[in-house]
Amino acid sequence: MITLRVRATSPGQEALVRLEPGRYTAGSAASDPLRLAGLPPAALGLDLADGTAVVVARVPARVGGQSLRAHQRRLLRPGERLEVHGWEITLQAPEGGRAAPDRRLRARPAVPGAARPPSGA
Repeated sequence: MITLRVRATSPGQEALVRLEPGRYTAGSAASDPLRLAGLPPAALGLDLADGTAVVVARVPARVGGQSLRAHQRRLLRPGERLEVHGWEITLQAPEGGRAAPDRRLRARPAVPGAARPPSGA
């Protein structure tokens, strides 16, 4: 189960929304699983899996303070805020308080064994 905190900035309403992994749209259409008044229909695409969320903005938005152009994809990390047309969506950390594992490639030392302390240390 993936939890999103959804907040309307104008009236200050807030809700926790729990969704199964899958693909969802957010907007004002009756067919949008995540109904957000004032947004165009299917304004956002959300791909939810393993405690992560990938956002596809179909309208300009902001994620983590950075601009997100229409049709741009962006990973939404736990605690980061997506802002769009008076709405804020924040991905909550998975239950148990542990964030999903970071699957980005990690830099490896250029010299084999460079990351190990010298023997006898």
